Amino acid sequence: MNDLANVLIRRGRAVEAVALAREAVELEPNAASHWDTLAEALMARQRPDDAEAAQRRAVRLAPEDSNYARRLEKIREAIKRSAKKEPPASEARGPAEAGRDPVRE
Repeated sequence: MNDLANVLIRRGRAVEAVALAREAVELEPNAASHWDTLAEALMARQRPDDAEAAQRRAVRLAPEDSNYARRLEKIREAIKRSAKKEPPASEARGPAEAGRDPVRE
């Protein structure tokens, strides 16, 4: 399932990839690679805040894997870049403010 999610990401089918990646993390919540794939799919959907939450989980599960930490930094850089383009926080509502779980939406 996780491999198929990766293929879908590469083919530009991020909506389907997110759904499969979510199923993969539900089936194997302790698999860092599944959380990493979910983060990548969420980035493809232009959801960097949600991707950051998923990637943090991958890092927490496999702290020895420096690739996960590097990807987390890239996601954080993307968030910083997008913050410069967005209206102030008082004018924008994020997923947490809307009362939903950003990873499980």
